[in-house]
Amino acid sequence: MMKKKSMLITALLALCFSLPAKADDIYVAVSIKPLHSLVQMVLGGLGDAVLLMDGNTSPHNATLLPSIRRHLARADMVVLIDPLFEMSYAKALNNDGGGRRVLLASSLDGIRLLDRRTSSHNDHNDHDDHDDHTSDQHRHSKDLHLWLAVDNAVAIINGVRDGLMAVYPEHGEVLAANAEAAVGRILAMDRQVAALFAEIKSPAFIVYHDAYIYFEDRYGLAATASILNHHDAPAEVGRVSFLRRLVEENNIKCIFHEPQFSAKILNVIDPDEKTTTVALDPIGAKHPKGAGQYEAMMREMAQNLHDCLTKP
Repeated sequence: MMKKKSMLITALLALCFSLPAKADDIYVAVSIKPLHSLVQMVLGGLGDAVLLMDGNTSPHNATLLPSIRRHLARADMVVLIDPLFEMSYAKALNNDGGGRRVLLASSLDGIRLLDRRTSSHNDHNDHDDHDDHTSDQHRHSKDLHLWLAVDNAVAIINGVRDGLMAVYPEHGEVLAANAEAAVGRILAMDRQVAALFAEIKSPAFIVYHDAYIYFEDRYGLAATASILNHHDAPAEVGRVSFLRRLVEENNIKCIFHEPQFSAKILNVIDPDEKTTTVALDPIGAKHPKGAGQYEAMMREMAQNLHDCLTKP
């Protein structure tokens, strides 16, 4: 019995020493959950990245809390999607100077940026934002929910690997190995999701928030419209009337809502409940933060879409 206990203790000690020790010097701050998940996959056991935006908060109107200001000021590296996406965070970084490394996912090598939907497709009766006619027109015209394309997720992993290796060169070998394993996991998930949609001829559906064009493009889907426009402005009377006509005249099968927004408007758009309503969450708010969050979010989104679109 004593011999078995001794063997067990020896095995546990060997396992502990085989795992990379957490590095005390790791201080990385990341804006949203799916981006944090990709960063955490690269960090692995070296340390825990700080998640700045948790819960059901929309990144488009996030409040800059004192705790977030402290993380932005003290972190060795801050990872954001784009200054136009997390505007309050980007403004704080610009105002306080600092020597941190700021990594923007939208600017990484290999990132594919898609145009937002055209007004004829998705902004009926909505007015154009005057910012679209400034010198920033090109950047304003791009959809920044870029993490929902798996090829972009791979580019983010590789860009984060390079950024972390520049900040923490002593951990380069571990970071490179972690990134390689992360890419393998993401691509395996992508193959499974692609198989799920391989035989589907996408019926008409409406999304709540125009955030899914990367996912749709990757897997051969196409939303008919979104309830909110690309500026997340509340749906006005004219838009609601337009959406009601879509439901009545275009055999809309599903309307997808999101936990970050009120679902009350669904009762106005489809008062007769002709459609199926299902939740989609492009942030994956309900999934625990960490390395597995991105994969869990993408799998759930795929399954919810598939199940609703194939429902008899």
